[in-house]
Amino acid sequence: MRRVQRAGALLGAALISLAACAEPLEEDPAAALGNARFDLAAGPTRQWKLPGILREISGLAMTIDGRLFAVEDERALIYELDYSRGSLVSRFSLGGPPIKGDFEGIAIAGDGTFYVVTSVGRLFRFREGGNNEAVRYQSYDLGTRDLCELEGLAYVASRNVLALACKRVYDGKKRFVQIYFWSIEHEDLLDEPLRVDIRGAHGLIGSKRLNVSGIEWEADTDHLVMLAANERAVIEVSASGELVWAGQLKKRYHRQAEGITFDPDGNLWIADEGGRGAARLAVYAPDAAESD
Repeated sequence: MRRVQRAGALLGAALISLAACAEPLEEDPAAALGNARFDLAAGPTRQWKLPGILREISGLAMTIDGRLFAVEDERALIYELDYSRGSLVSRFSLGGPPIKGDFEGIAIAGDGTFYVVTSVGRLFRFREGGNNEAVRYQSYDLGTRDLCELEGLAYVASRNVLALACKRVYDGKKRFVQIYFWSIEHEDLLDEPLRVDIRGAHGLIGSKRLNVSGIEWEADTDHLVMLAANERAVIEVSASGELVWAGQLKKRYHRQAEGITFDPDGNLWIADEGGRGAARLAVYAPDAAESD
């Protein structure tokens, strides 16, 4: 994976991206959209029901060596999943008993450091623990409580930052999805968010708004891919915030899609909270025509 070598390069690239997306995309944003890389309409390649203990699954993240982790919604419990079987490998917690909060995303940096975030902008950093271990952690106040409701966290290796997606922005601009970035090197939030104009996706997702429930960085393209549970939508955007493609998940397979990640082979993984039923884990293989 590419690494950011200097703080100046990080900030410069971020400012260029933010400036580029300050202007409207174009008169017809949908005209620029390409074909979806995943055939969402055909349903998942495979899907599992997860153990009952994972009913409140809220986010997914993959390590470099291909191990899958999830965070629980209401407590800081981290689970490792065997995604070849849809089974639980181990779990550990932040603190003992686990700290409580509205946890809305998990990310794992290239050096193996874990991060989880709450909807009100409390970020936690920690290392992986053994089975049933309570680990120590550092916490940060991101300062986003009065700006937006966060619901999604991703590690962006190309810039060594965390991407934080807003489910609901408090300034009322519904045509935009807003993404903040937190510098791992400087342990600070970058000044301005990336705003994505989603008008071009309206016809593809059947909605004029997008309530983001998850976000992930895709290494091969350096793009961000967002998940929206209410709209059952998946939307990919470039590093500068331009729409690349959008699609809609089938309701029969996805009750409440909250977690999204990619494995080292480029497969798309989506986790659904269980509600009154079982949580589910689904995988989508890239479309063969798009992969060639």
